[in-house]
Amino acid sequence: MLDINIESFKYEKTEETPILQDVSFSLEKGEHLAILGGSGCGKSTLLHLVYGLFHLKNGEIHYNNTKLLGPTHNLIPGEPFMKLVAQELNIMPFISVAENIASHLDRNDKEKDDARVDELLAVVHLTAYKHTKVKNLSGGQKQRVSIAKALAQQPEVLLLDEPFSSIDTFLKNTLRRSFFNYTRSQNITCIIATHDSEEALSFSDRILLCVMEK
Repeated sequence: MLDINIESFKYEKTEETPILQDVSFSLEKGEHLAILGGSGCGKSTLLHLVYGLFHLKNGEIHYNNTKLLGPTHNLIPGEPFMKLVAQELNIMPFISVAENIASHLDRNDKEKDDARVDELLAVVHLTAYKHTKVKNLSGGQKQRVSIAKALAQQPEVLLLDEPFSSIDTFLKNTLRRSFFNYTRSQNITCIIATHDSEEALSFSDRILLCVMEK
C-alpha cells in the first residue's frame, strides 16, 4: 500500500503560499489514481515528491508500512521500486527504439530480452519502429518510447506526468486502452497527472482534483 500525507510543500522558504497543502490519500496495490487539474496546480510536484526527488519536510510518504526518506537519504534520487515518466523524456536519441527499451533490461539473456522488447513495443504500438533511431520519431512516438522504458523494469508503482499529451486523438484512445490493460494485468499501481477529464474518467479507480489557490 502507498500512503501519502502531505501537510504542505513549497520550493523556497520565502514562498508565502505552499504549492501543495493538505494532500492525503492511500492506494492499494494495482489501483489507478488520476490527479486531475490545470497547469500550475501542483500535479507534477506531487509526482516528484512521491518519487523522492524533493525532500518533504511537512508530511510523510509510506510504502508497505516503510517510510520513504527522499533524496537526502538516497544516493540516487528516486525510489527503486517506482518509475517516473516525466514530461522531460528520459530517452537516448541516437540509438534505436529497441535499444532504448533494452537499456533498462538485465541483458543476461538476449532471446528473453528481445521477447520483452517486442512485448512492450506492442503495448505502446511502436512495433513498426523497432529499429528506428529515436531522433527520427515524432514527439508523441518519443513519449511512447519513454513509457515502454519505464515498464521494462517492471515497477511496482508507475508515475506518469501527462503521458499522452503529445499523441494524436485518433491513436490516443487505442493506446490508453492497451497501456492500462497491461498495467492492470501486471497489477502495477499507477498515478497519472492529467488535465484531461475524459482521460481521467476512462482509466482511473479514483480521481484526485488538484485546484490552484488564488
